[in-house]
Amino acid sequence: MAERFRRDRLTIYCYITLLSYVWALYSVGPALLLIRDEHDYSRTVGSLHSVSMSLGIVALGLIGERITNRFGRARAIEVGSVLVGGGVLLLTFGPNPFISIPGGFCIGFGGSMLTNPMNAFLTLHHREHGPSAIAESNAGAAFAGLVAPLLMGGLVALEVNWRFALITGITLFAIGRLFRGPGDALNISAPPHEHHHARLPARYWWAWLALALCIGAEFCFMMWAGDLVRDRAHVSSAVATAALSAVAIGMTLSRAAASPLLRRFSMQRLFSLAIALSLLMWFPMWFTHSAVVMLASMFVIGLGIGVHFPVGMSRMLTSAPGMLEEAAARSSLAAGLAGGSMPFVLGVLGDAVGIHAAFIVVPMLFGAALAVAQWRPVPNPA
Repeated sequence: MAERFRRDRLTIYCYITLLSYVWALYSVGPALLLIRDEHDYSRTVGSLHSVSMSLGIVALGLIGERITNRFGRARAIEVGSVLVGGGVLLLTFGPNPFISIPGGFCIGFGGSMLTNPMNAFLTLHHREHGPSAIAESNAGAAFAGLVAPLLMGGLVALEVNWRFALITGITLFAIGRLFRGPGDALNISAPPHEHHHARLPARYWWAWLALALCIGAEFCFMMWAGDLVRDRAHVSSAVATAALSAVAIGMTLSRAAASPLLRRFSMQRLFSLAIALSLLMWFPMWFTHSAVVMLASMFVIGLGIGVHFPVGMSRMLTSAPGMLEEAAARSSLAAGLAGGSMPFVLGVLGDAVGIHAAFIVVPMLFGAALAVAQWRPVPNPA
């Protein structure tokens, strides 16, 4: 009989810490919309912030397992939390791009430094319930992605300094730390595996590619959905800033449902259906001028996006038994390369042909991800 899924203090600590990071991450897109208005930046300059963030994620992906192996998961998560908080302050209070852009690098590097060892820990600590734990942690994180843009949009509407929304997110790291206690238990080692490889297996890289394509599409939404709504539906900046919450609401609901669904259905089936749903709902969002239709479509797209990362991450980790630290670290390359390049491409195209035409990048990413996932399926963990 399978063991019961138990959520102890270390599990709660991981959940809150990830929530804090995603609060910062999902505040960046709305914040850049407002920073561009304040400083009259072009979309290309705005995109450099996301590129900087992605360079940080890529850098961590190349050396992450060495940092974790040398200093342990507990120290890596703490230092990552500090870097994210510092990066948020640089990005939001920086008077020019030479200060704010490095803030994006700190957010990306620090965020990956804390998320990768957490995902490895949850996988080891909860064993067959590892995918469910990762899904639950991302459900709470999606809630932060819902509240942060709403709070920021509300502050703009009330003509209160919107930067308070980001400062609020930083305090959540300290709250999570109160739950942890001694962190030695975070440093549990992966058991030896009879199929341990000197290199990550090919099936891992196919799962990596599918997740990278999904991340690229998600970051495009995170960075530019508000701009698209403002351009097509002719709404105020306050409404456009809060529009990302439509995606976040869908993500929160689907990630909350993902954990019980994963205990009944295969990762492969859930992952493919979620990508197909996001792809199909892009069409009504793109063709309409109605803010209501756009927000409704974005909500359903969010239902799909909410499943992509936690299930995609579980597919990757399942594909590399005995190599969890390296597999988790290399996942940062997926987030960094796709999450940085795709929003940048979309932003440059937006300056050249308009944000509406540029948004066609998104269904191309979803379609490619679905094709890869179907071509190279991944079975559930034993």
